[in-house]
Amino acid sequence: MPGGPTVLICCHPTKNAESLVPRGGGAFLNEVDGNLTCKRNDLAVELHWYGKFRGPDFAPMFFQLKVVTHERLKDSEGNLIQTVVALSLSDEGMRDISEHRRADEDQVLLSIEENPALSSRDRAQQMGWFMRSGDPYHMRVVRAEKVLEKAKLITKNRDGWELTKHGQQEITKLPPERRRAIWCNPVTAPRAVVPTPQKPPRSVRRPHQSPRAKHCQQTSAHRMERRFTRRIISSAARRVNVKSELPLGGLHGFVTNAP
Repeated sequence: MPGGPTVLICCHPTKNAESLVPRGGGAFLNEVDGNLTCKRNDLAVELHWYGKFRGPDFAPMFFQLKVVTHERLKDSEGNLIQTVVALSLSDEGMRDISEHRRADEDQVLLSIEENPALSSRDRAQQMGWFMRSGDPYHMRVVRAEKVLEKAKLITKNRDGWELTKHGQQEITKLPPERRRAIWCNPVTAPRAVVPTPQKPPRSVRRPHQSPRAKHCQQTSAHRMERRFTRRIISSAARRVNVKSELPLGGLHGFVTNAP
């Protein structure tokens, strides 16, 4: 056909995702020309095929996901809406991302050696890892901790993390200039952990007011306002020698001539 149209059907894999075959399996797979798969790891998204592909084989393609905004993509109030785009990565880009991830793992490993009892948020704050909102980037620490734990370089105990023998050997393998580059960097150098502000004692806090108490308070205020309005209208009516009337449910009075 002119233009070579292609139909792309998005499917979910099986529940355990051990084999990236569409759920429902063989009958569907026999009807398509190829089963392209996307698998995301800590580095990027890998695009390849699995099970069936009618065509020449190709090397896996890697993409990096990036959150962006666009002037033409706004909500009803005019605020920019975030969306995700996939950027193609070259071999050099993958190498840079791999080195960056390895540097993160080394920093977390040295931080655990220095203070193993820190939480992921405190550790991110200590190493100067923050998100755009200003909050500590604790998920960056969690990802590095998972990789280190899987490599059996750290292990979990009651007080936090601790280094294993392999972890201590890995630290000794780090070049001295690498350790100095990590700890002498003003951004990643250890800093004092700012304690989380504690809530004031209950005696200092403002007493909680139940919805019923608020309703009673508002009803009392409305009652006083109606009483004050009735007095003003009655006084004005007596001065002009007319009869005054006030609706029972409202706050606005009106004056009518006496019969």
